[in-house]
Amino acid sequence: MLLFSLTHLLLIALAGSLHPRWSRPDLLFAVTVPAGFRHTPPGRALLRRYRVLGWAGTLLLAVAVILSSNQPQTTFALAVAGGAAVWLAAFLLSRRATLPSAVAPDSLRTASLAAPPDDVPGGILALLAPLLILAARALECALRWDEIPARFPIHWGLHGPDRWTAKTPQAVYGQFAAFALLSAVMLFLAWATVHRGRAGHRSRRIGAAGLMALGWLFALAFPPLEGMALSLPYAPFLLLGVTAVWLVAMVRSGWGTAPGGHPTANEHWRLGLFYWNPDDPALILEKRFGLGWTLNFAHPASWAVLAAVAGVPLLLHFAVS
Repeated sequence: MLLFSLTHLLLIALAGSLHPRWSRPDLLFAVTVPAGFRHTPPGRALLRRYRVLGWAGTLLLAVAVILSSNQPQTTFALAVAGGAAVWLAAFLLSRRATLPSAVAPDSLRTASLAAPPDDVPGGILALLAPLLILAARALECALRWDEIPARFPIHWGLHGPDRWTAKTPQAVYGQFAAFALLSAVMLFLAWATVHRGRAGHRSRRIGAAGLMALGWLFALAFPPLEGMALSLPYAPFLLLGVTAVWLVAMVRSGWGTAPGGHPTANEHWRLGLFYWNPDDPALILEKRFGLGWTLNFAHPASWAVLAAVAGVPLLLHFAVS
């Protein structure tokens, strides 16, 4: 567990250190700056200070993690939560130091004249299929109820199943509901990335493809019940693999190497992380710092998405309680 925790801490530190490279050149620590500012002496000094703060905090945290190694659960929580907090603090301090250099965003936008098809990969069928698969499996459970073992696994670790529960309708169908909700959230966000997203066409397509892959994975990797089909082995590793491929695809697509075609004003960003603009119809837009997307928290659908995500662990807890 100590090695596992330190590995996670190192991965968090590496990601935090690389985050500024994945921001557009007209952004530094989520602040709009002149396009070449990060290559000037003040810009390089800000970047150096950010990394020094982050790595110094990571080293101190590594010592604390090692000292807590006699409490495995505390060790892992300290590494993950502490690592994220260290780099978040480094970001916020660096953002505050960057604000005096802020400028208004460039109003010039770029657009392709080729008018590519604006839809999710695979169309509506690819969006609905994972939910239809889960519905078919729920029906299969009902038809083959007597074949489900009296106790079945509900959690898998690195060495196989490590938690079981008794067969009840609550346990079986509560899990179905949780996985269906999680899959539906991913698929809705994939649709919204294309149709309600603020990003270039290529970024939207890559974002939608990654979210759809996760939606399919959650549907196909439903915790296997003995004798059931359509369960993917090694689902946690597949989840990590899909996420890694998605990140590589975003980096190779040129994420963060060109000014964005959809500028947003600094005043609509809270702490540089949370976008709030009731006048913007977009639901999803590119993050200002690092890879990925964020929500427009002034949009009511954003809170519905957050409520659905929060409902997944509640459903899983209800299923096994």
